[in-house]
Formats: sequence, C-alpha cells, structure tokens
Amino acid sequence: MKQTKELIVGTYARYSSDNQRETSVDDQQRLCQEVAKKHGYTITETCVYTDKALSGTAKDNTKRLEYQKLMKSLHNKEIDVLIVDEISRMSRDAVELANLQQLIENTGLILLSVDGFTSEAEGWQLNFGLKGIVSQQSSRDTGRRIKRGLEGSLDRGYMTTRPPYGYTYKKDIDQHGNSRGTHWFIDKEQAEVVRGIFKDKEYGKTPTQIAAGLNKRKVDTKNHIKKPDGYWNTGTISRMLKNPIYRGSYEHHGSTAFRYKKNDSRKEISVVEYERENLRIVSNQLWEKVNPCFNNNLKKVKRNIRGCKYKFSGLIKCSVCERYMAVRLNRSINCSNCSEAKRLGVEQDS
Repeated sequence: MKQTKELIVGTYARYSSDNQRETSVDDQQRLCQEVAKKHGYTITETCVYTDKALSGTAKDNTKRLEYQKLMKSLHNKEIDVLIVDEISRMSRDAVELANLQQLIENTGLILLSVDGFTSEAEGWQLNFGLKGIVSQQSSRDTGRRIKRGLEGSLDRGYMTTRPPYGYTYKKDIDQHGNSRGTHWFIDKEQAEVVRGIFKDKEYGKTPTQIAAGLNKRKVDTKNHIKKPDGYWNTGTISRMLKNPIYRGSYEHHGSTAFRYKKNDSRKEISVVEYERENLRIVSNQLWEKVNPCFNNNLKKVKRNIRGCKYKFSGLIKCSVCERYMAVRLNRSINCSNCSEAKRLGVEQDS
C-alpha cells in the first residue's frame, strides 16, 4: 500500500505597532489552528513564526527576522502548507507579494488564510492580486491618517516625539482616562546643563571638549537610568547645538534621522515649524551665534557615500563594549565606540 507523505504545516502571525495589541499574534495563531483542524492538518511546532510590532511594508521586511526564516524555509521547500490570518500579514508590499505568488507557483506551496483564501482554488492568482492591492492601499491610508493625526496634535500644542535632553513630559488625560496628547516641560536642572553647553560653544570649545568636560564632572546623560554606563559623546553635543527646540521652535520633519530615512525617496522634505516659546532655554542670539550657518530653507540631506560597507562589517564584536567593530578598507579593525570613549576620558569596563 502506497504511503501518503505527511505534510509539513506552518503558520505566520504579525502585528504592527499602530493599532494592534501584542495579544493579536496569539489570536492569529489560534485562528490558524482552527483552519488547520478544519482541513485535517496538524501544525508542525517548529514551523510557527511570529513577528511583533513591525509593519508589513518594504522598509520593515529586513527587520522581520521570523519572516526571513519563514521565507528561507519556503524557498527550501521545507514547508508544504502555510496558514495565515490574512494575506496582509505576510506583506503589504506589492513587490514582496509578487515574489510570494511566484514562489507558490514554482514550489507548489499551499497557502491558506483565515478569511477564506486558498491557493488550491482555480484562478487563485486574481484573488491574491486583489488582496495585495487592497492591503497596500490600506497601508497608504493608514500612513495618511497617522500623518494627519500628528499634525493635528502639533496644531493643538501637543508634542509627538520623545523630548530631548533638557525636557520632561506629561500626558494630558481626559475624564475617561484616554490620552489627548503629550506636553513637554523644561527640566530646570537639565536646562542649566544645556545653557552651559551653548555657552561653552560660544567661548570656542569643540563638541568633543564639551563632552569630555561633562564626563569629567560626571553629569548624567538623558538615559542614565536605563544606561548607567552611558556617557556624553561628540555626536550628542553636535545634535543638541543644532536643535532649534532650545530656542523655542519645534521642527516637524526637521530631524537628521527623518531626512536620512526619506533621502532615497527623492521627495522634497517639507519642514513645518511650530513655535513653542514655553520651551525656550537659550536666546535666539546665542543659538544663532553657535549656529552661524543656520538657514531656514533646509535642503535635502545627502548621504555620506565615502566608501561602501565592507563585506565583513557587522561580524566582529568588541570584547569591551560588545558593539560591532568597524572593518576598514585597509583591513584594520577598530571599535569606534571605545576609541571615542578613550578620547573623551571615559573608562570602559572590560
């Protein structure tokens, strides 16, 4: 009698950080179990994959480690049946979904979803494509709603990001216990440190010298509670000196990090300025003296493309600080974190 091959059945669940809870993945896995039972399948314990607090868009694909493991198993034909809550849990990116469709066609993978999709149906590709279009448009709509909500909060006087050094925050709670938004407040003790940093720069000190002085005086950093061994560095001081919030002006989409993220999109970045006079720590005169090349017409920041990533970068960790070491083109190995700490007079625990 011919024996039937036992199918390897896997599941994938994902929740994003926008409007879902961490228990969402448990609910998705439970529903996948029900679908498997309905079709007479038994889910293989080693083939249950879950990603938490990550979107299904292209920018987060490399961050979804479980998804990457799943795709590797699918390409190696290690899974025969895959069950998901919705197709959008796999991805909201059209290119990624097209690759998944091709993989299904080439490997014979059976894809099932809780909402009734099956790759065993006649003409399933049309249904799959329509679901992909809908999920991608839903992602765009969510992005627009989030943008609208953030701009509305800023118009009402709230703040939408974590406060930098010199400030603390407090949520505005309504009578039903719901958060209306977040207000920032000046931390008097930290504000004095900020003024000192600007004064030191005015007197001609470099960011490196300022950071070394703060470390020597053992001034706590912003995250000293979470990172008690943290220290002031050149980059932190440079960013603080350029931050317009210290002169009472908050720039939405004005941060260097945001501009780096949007750099590849080739879209012109629109920076919106919101006056926050109650958050002023230094005068306009001092701020502009420290930033003599300040220009309100911010131009698009270009990436520093001085050399490319070396193929062995990210493989060697420093034995002191456990951060990845830099492998330079001349094949020398260096820990930039420890080098800077030494330059700033900070002792690293070995």
